[in-house]
Amino acid sequence: MAPPARVLVVAGPTAVGKSGAALRLCEARNGEVVSADSVQLYRGLDVGSNKPSAAERARVRHHLVDVADAAAPWSAGAWCEAAAAAITDVARRGRLPVVVGGTMMYAQWLVRGAPDAPRASAEAAEAARSFLEPHGDDWDRAAAAVSERSPACAARVAKLSSNDFYRLSRALEIELDEEASGKIEGARRPILGSGFDVRCAFIAPTDRKALYHAIDARCDVMLARGLLAETAELRCAGRLPASSTAARAIGYRQALDYLEARSHGAADGSLEPYLAFSRQFRTASRNYAAEQLKWFKRDATFAVVPAGDDAALAHLLDLDRGAYDALLGSDAQAEARRGLGGDPKVMKTFASKACAAEADPGAALARADAALARFSEAAEAGGGNVRLAELRRREGGVSGD
Repeated sequence: MAPPARVLVVAGPTAVGKSGAALRLCEARNGEVVSADSVQLYRGLDVGSNKPSAAERARVRHHLVDVADAAAPWSAGAWCEAAAAAITDVARRGRLPVVVGGTMMYAQWLVRGAPDAPRASAEAAEAARSFLEPHGDDWDRAAAAVSERSPACAARVAKLSSNDFYRLSRALEIELDEEASGKIEGARRPILGSGFDVRCAFIAPTDRKALYHAIDARCDVMLARGLLAETAELRCAGRLPASSTAARAIGYRQALDYLEARSHGAADGSLEPYLAFSRQFRTASRNYAAEQLKWFKRDATFAVVPAGDDAALAHLLDLDRGAYDALLGSDAQAEARRGLGGDPKVMKTFASKACAAEADPGAALARADAALARFSEAAEAGGGNVRLAELRRREGGVSGD
């Protein structure tokens, strides 16, 4: 009997270099990438998702990129099913499947199995909608209200990323269905069968401050590449409705808030509102990286590998299963996981460098004005009022994290 096909799952915080590491490994080991990014799934969401370029996709075949429309969002379960099919196809052709991406739930469900929760009943879905509706887009109030329902709800909410209203509603639906049926969720449904030998790596930064500066720089690059223009174009085309999960993704959410505020006069076209938007985009991205590090600090199924150590990543594939399992349980790995927490004293002193727009405000504001003109076309057609009431409620008129 042939040995199980090996699969490598690569996770890591934003901007740590996991995509580049996966590309190099695929080129060296005859592999193909299976994207585990919940935004790269969607066509047209290119700049804000840091989607692999055409040149990168020419170097290595990518799966689950540009396969859906943001107006019809995928669930984590749908991604898992598609990922399992892609992995099976890659392995069947004798190539190495390398799953890589920063969406924490995707990676962990693929490895551990999806929670065996049935589709919500119509009654639970309507009750959840009615429960959450009074809270609008106020994440803190909505999350607190759901958490207060029960310890189980609080535990589910604690695992969610900020502003993940889709999964917040799903957590409430599960709770409501359990209350009605008396059944408790707990079992997990396997995603990959016994025909796969799955190895997992978490790419860890060697310098947290350097990572945060890299995140800031990436945000600046996305703005220079046209994040605002892309957001406005998607909204005009009806491909980024306010109700979609993609509209709440980091980058797109801040871009929509900024354009919405300007289109309704809650922010003017001067540099300061633009810089506030840029800083909020950076802060949200850094906060998400901190969540990723915290999430995987608790997960002993992922071997911690230092960023830039391609040999250590490849070594996980070369170990026999017994040696790999021993590595996961080693004191060195336990210490490496503890190190993912970083030094709180060091991080309290972190200070961002100036936004790129401060060096060239004219170019930044010209891009913003052009995007606003396009965005206003959607507003005039009735599609631009995303979160105006919420924007006016917030101090300064522009949202942030």
